[in-house]
Amino acid sequence: MKPAGAKLWCLPYRFDGKQKKLSIGAYPAIDLRVARARREEAKGLLRDGKDPAAEKRREKLTGKANRQPGTHRVPRCQKSQ
Repeated sequence: MKPAGAKLWCLPYRFDGKQKKLSIGAYPAIDLRVARARREEAKGLLRDGKDPAAEKRREKLTGKANRQPGTHRVPRCQKSQ
């Protein structure tokens, strides 16, 4: 639980000799079943010798790069009066 009161599903793990923590999602937006499934995916990556946090960052970056043009919202400028 964060100081501000936010509750997160986290997976503490060790990779390359360092203690790390993977944030799985916010409670109650992510229910227990989904959190457990994501935990198992992360453990599978660890078994394959991959860092789950690095894979999550890579997915996030490639997801933004592969987005179709014109699908993002552009903020409108307000006229100053």
